[in-house]
Amino acid sequence: MVNIKESREFLSLLIIADILFITLHILHSYSGFFQDHEYSLDRDRGFSEVFQYLKQFWVAAMFLWLFINKRRTLYLIWSLLFAYLLIDDSFQLHERLGIVVANYLEYTHMLKLSPKDFGEFTVFISSGLFFAVLIGVAYIYSANNIKKICRDLILMLALFTFFGVVVDAIHAMTEQTTLEVVIGIVEDGGEMLVMSVICWYVFRLLRRESGNRPLEVV
Repeated sequence: MVNIKESREFLSLLIIADILFITLHILHSYSGFFQDHEYSLDRDRGFSEVFQYLKQFWVAAMFLWLFINKRRTLYLIWSLLFAYLLIDDSFQLHERLGIVVANYLEYTHMLKLSPKDFGEFTVFISSGLFFAVLIGVAYIYSANNIKKICRDLILMLALFTFFGVVVDAIHAMTEQTTLEVVIGIVEDGGEMLVMSVICWYVFRLLRRESGNRPLEVV
């Protein structure tokens, strides 16, 4: 059974935590407080990054639980997708592969973007197409209610991608300008907030499927 109050409280906790990390980043960047670089949003494996890893892990784990109990292929694919995002973020997979791809394809600087940026974009497109094909095939053979869930997740993932790819590219083009810090906060903060909403959505789905009841509208 999906308890509306419990669901809202979970989302509120996630959002409050995100806002706290964003605030700590601002204080770290513009004041003498919290000078440890772990408070920075763009610090690899910093405090906010680790929290983001946890959310991705929770989403992957919840979808895996749903697949084991409901035997729906789309749940397994979504679990694998978020597991990939977790591995990619925590081990900087697309950054490392981006360098290899950029060197192999001999990318050059263009539009204030480095060869590494284009290499990362190539890796993103390749992995995105792979999961898009898997989701598309499974979607065709899924029930209508599962298709609705899939469409919701695609929209949220598209928003997550907007911050992670489009805003990230703008951030790369504004290096060493007054806009760099602001766009960096929009990029990392946007990713965190969207992932929190995804985590909350899948939590509600898990509770609904556990109780075999229709999803209540918040």
